[in-house]
Amino acid sequence: MMPLDTALIMRAMIVASELGRSWEGQQGSQNEFARLLEEYGLKDSSENGLIDLNSGGPRTYEAQLRGLGLIYKNDAGNLELTQAGEDMVSLTNVAETFQFQVLKYQYPSQYSMGRNVDIDRSIQIKPFLFLMRLASDPDINGLSDKDTIVPIVFGKTERSFQNCKNKILDARTQGIASVIPDDSSIRTAKTINNTFEERLKDLKDIANTFNNVLIGSGIANRRDINGETRLFPRSALYDLIREVSLTPMTDFLSLPGMQAIRHYGRRRGARRDNRRTNILQSAPELLTIQEVIMQNFIQQVALPASHAEIDEFISRMTREYHLRRDTVFSTLQPILSNTTQYAGGRLIELSRGGTQHANEFEHAITRVFSNEFGYQAEHTGQRVRPAGRIGGYCDVFVVEFDRNCCGIIDAKATDRYNLPHDDYAKMVQTYIPNVQELYGNRENVELKFVAYISHLVKDEAVSRAQQIYENKGIPVVLCSVYGLNGMRETADYQGHPEAVTDYFSSNSVVLVS
Repeated sequence: MMPLDTALIMRAMIVASELGRSWEGQQGSQNEFARLLEEYGLKDSSENGLIDLNSGGPRTYEAQLRGLGLIYKNDAGNLELTQAGEDMVSLTNVAETFQFQVLKYQYPSQYSMGRNVDIDRSIQIKPFLFLMRLASDPDINGLSDKDTIVPIVFGKTERSFQNCKNKILDARTQGIASVIPDDSSIRTAKTINNTFEERLKDLKDIANTFNNVLIGSGIANRRDINGETRLFPRSALYDLIREVSLTPMTDFLSLPGMQAIRHYGRRRGARRDNRRTNILQSAPELLTIQEVIMQNFIQQVALPASHAEIDEFISRMTREYHLRRDTVFSTLQPILSNTTQYAGGRLIELSRGGTQHANEFEHAITRVFSNEFGYQAEHTGQRVRPAGRIGGYCDVFVVEFDRNCCGIIDAKATDRYNLPHDDYAKMVQTYIPNVQELYGNRENVELKFVAYISHLVKDEAVSRAQQIYENKGIPVVLCSVYGLNGMRETADYQGHPEAVTDYFSSNSVVLVS
């Protein structure tokens, strides 16, 4: 099971069950749940493939989610969310929440005490945490699937640690069959007639399932130790593992049922669950994993994006959702392979967005001149001048290092720009005189152009632009976002700031439409 898959599966269950109200005994709702898993690419998405489209499949998922403390059934048989389940469905701290619940997974629990499961109640252990403790032991040095058979059979409580450790070390030298008893302790009523070899195979399958959950959740990874693949806790999870090891188990044997369940499903850091409503009031949006990636990218990364920004986004998705880097990268390929078109569309949208999107538009212009044209570009519109000095700076300051020249840009997120008198005055009286304060340690920098970039430019802006030139002797560029997009698509300007500067300073007023 993987964190994001699980969160999206929970969303599908909530939708199919009509916010949890139609599930118990409702075959139609369970069939709809299975259909949604198919439609949104979630069927068999967990590493150990736990669902099939029969009447038992949806109930298997429900049981697993209850076992993890993410959902529970109230007295009426309706599904409700724990705090941790609520965070999963809202896609909040998905990987951390899921890892926390996996490590807290315990026997006994509501699930393990159910009549169709009924695990021996003397077994009182957090099995995934116990496996990570064993894998961390320097003498054991990681767990293979075969090693994991030992705690599956002998791991009853935390006090079983030394016994399991000794038997793992013995099994490595003498064989697993030497430490596993061929008796009723490894058999159930259904497997009483199975041979010892058949039971060993079954136990290895169970061990493999436990290890797959640890891998899929991002708690552990695999390494090769002298030709054998072993499981180790990920170093980034040491603090979480330590925290869970210090967290007392939920007392399902003594606490009232609902109290125990809510305690078991508390989110990390919560001392109690005081919620009055434990199910969503409206249906969550159903998404594929790829749609989650794309939504996050559009919300978090402004185009055009640098390689560093894209890499940081991919790293963030691997941390927050425990997604593979290649999964994120391949999902982004339609955008990354045609970033010019996507960025151009976003520029057009921002350019007419008004004051609400003005700052975002300024940042987008900064990225165009930096990432695409190759300038050293800085967003300076929010910078404050030294104490005692009035006025401010133009929105964007760009520097062409090779020729030690620069330009300043005023980004206008308005539908049709006419260069009003106030903007003329700011440019002449403030922005151009103050530009030398932006030079820093640079000497003899020449201001080659000032530019206004907007959605569209009105004809009357030309006369005021000419006045700026006549007053200051600096070429003025009047650029529509469509003209800017045309430059972005022209190879002569891509990574060639000198070509852009030459074009922008080629006349007293340069119209780029």
